[in-house]
Amino acid sequence: MIGLGLALLVMLLVPLLTLLVYPRLGRFASPLRRMSCGMFFGAFSYIIVASLQKQLEAGAQLSVAWQFLPYIVLTVAEVLVSTTGLEFAFREAAPEMKSLIMGFWLLTVTVGNLLVTFITRYFGGGSGMASVTSGRFIIYAGMMTIVAVVFSLVASFYRYRDASAEKGK
Repeated sequence: MIGLGLALLVMLLVPLLTLLVYPRLGRFASPLRRMSCGMFFGAFSYIIVASLQKQLEAGAQLSVAWQFLPYIVLTVAEVLVSTTGLEFAFREAAPEMKSLIMGFWLLTVTVGNLLVTFITRYFGGGSGMASVTSGRFIIYAGMMTIVAVVFSLVASFYRYRDASAEKGK
């Protein structure tokens, strides 16, 4: 049920951001800036989860409805990073390189999943409640923030092949 809700949220957010938000941001909505912003949103979602988890660790009783807030923030991040990243790859890559770029995109997702597996095993025993702690989510938030800062710095030197993309169009 949650998966269907998230899919619907993505399907609502993509046109909402594309038709209403990006045009108002102008050149600040260039693909690499949107991706950077999405990474910071991702880090923020982990901070929200860490604060909720901290309350649970202290014995608080929370409604399951609190899960909506980090899910919404993380889904906005997903739309900003994933859909924009795919758009960026197809706009900027040479036609004969589009498949290779998609392969590298999927490779980075795989490496990220393996990294999470490693962190879970190394820091939390790999299963059960030991792998769900507020500290773990802070680690993820910190890692995501570092990646977002580095990505933003590197992206600031990128020169677009498609001039309209640089202007956020």
